[in-house]
Amino acid sequence: MGRDRPGRGRGPGGRNRPGSVRIVVAPGGGRPVSTSILPARAVSPRSVSPWDQSSQGTPSRPGASPRSSIQQFPLTQEASAVGGGFVLSTGGHGKSQLRPFPPSTPRNPFPGWTPAGGQQDPTTVARGAAENPGASGDDQAPEQPTDSGSGRSPLDPSAESGSPRAHGETAPFSHVPVMVGEIVGLFSEVPSGLIVDATLGGGGHSEALLESRPDITVLGLDRDPAALAAAGSRLARFGGRFRALHLRFDRLEEALEGVRASGVLFDLGVSSHQLDRPERGFSYRAGGPLDMRMDPSSGLTAADVVNTYPEAELVRVLREYADERFAVRIARAIVGARPLVDTAELAETIVAAIPAAARRTGPHPATRSFQAIRIEVNSELEVLEPALEAAIEGLAPGGRLAVLAYHSGEDRIVKSVLREASRTSPRGRPDLPPPPGFTPRLRLIRAAGRRPGETERVDNPRSTSARLRAAERI
Repeated sequence: MGRDRPGRGRGPGGRNRPGSVRIVVAPGGGRPVSTSILPARAVSPRSVSPWDQSSQGTPSRPGASPRSSIQQFPLTQEASAVGGGFVLSTGGHGKSQLRPFPPSTPRNPFPGWTPAGGQQDPTTVARGAAENPGASGDDQAPEQPTDSGSGRSPLDPSAESGSPRAHGETAPFSHVPVMVGEIVGLFSEVPSGLIVDATLGGGGHSEALLESRPDITVLGLDRDPAALAAAGSRLARFGGRFRALHLRFDRLEEALEGVRASGVLFDLGVSSHQLDRPERGFSYRAGGPLDMRMDPSSGLTAADVVNTYPEAELVRVLREYADERFAVRIARAIVGARPLVDTAELAETIVAAIPAAARRTGPHPATRSFQAIRIEVNSELEVLEPALEAAIEGLAPGGRLAVLAYHSGEDRIVKSVLREASRTSPRGRPDLPPPPGFTPRLRLIRAAGRRPGETERVDNPRSTSARLRAAERI
């Protein structure tokens, strides 16, 4: 069929009409048996990458642009008779490519969420593997990916799973704590007393600690009311040994009320539950509102960031919080596409801004950008250092601080704070003895961060980017 392209059709006499595309019907991919001429507007002239929101059905969002979608329309009688065919579209380097048509697995690109005034699409299906990492992570490949122990990833390429449910139905709080065995081991030697879970989430780490140490109590902090409710239900069996507060972890000193803690745990990032709820707006894999707030009662939203920030400020956010090398291109594309109304449109805009060659490998192209916007909305890195300092000051002698980080920005801050607090010589002069009266506040339990084991990475992909650092109060 040569180099025919959508929109550059041929006329009569065996040629496609102008503005049309040829559909070739071939049973089982074999010899073509018939052709049909269909409007070219139904096929995007842009090359479709594996991460495009492609070819999987007509957009259910009102007013959605076809962009990278190959919309479904009736096949000819001949095509129906052989069960489908192929569509000719432009591939890499301008070459024509045949793609299956219609797609074998239609899906609703906006499962679990309907815009205001829109109609719920009945074809909602389970979402496939992810982020992440990291929900919580990444250099992760990181939504990230993960707050409160779910294997997150800011660059979250871990698996996002969900099941079909009616619109408005509340999903159960999914929570798989990361490196729970290592966390329990770290706190097994601390004095009896209070342990603060500064990122409570679904309560998985707290549950394991309460089960392993009958002589401790746990105070859980979280900014997400849904997490607090889920953890409260999960840990109710421990009675007065557990209590929770709706606080951001940088208010740790206020939560301690002068009490010295035997341990403090931080599990940074975004939780699996938040990623798997489209209406929270954290994930690029399901359409939802541009929200991304861990505390729904707080002010700034993702919509504010993408629709009101100047281009230069967007570039700063993408570079500073995600090390995004295409920050300028992405920021320019976002500004040009305003107003953006949902996460699906944002993800599509980001993907289109990234060169095709860079989209072919690695995590989803929107992973880092979503991570950066989420961090900006929730001020995650701004509050981390003061929270760690408050934790160190709030520890009793022999108490331990453990931190799970999921991307390089978080980990750099954690490493810097712990090293500074454990310094035994003047800054920049490790060859000199400490100055008179100088005493380090911490002892590093392990100089290098610890990673999850292979088994855990396989069982819980969102844990892949996690790095655990710990220190003991002197």
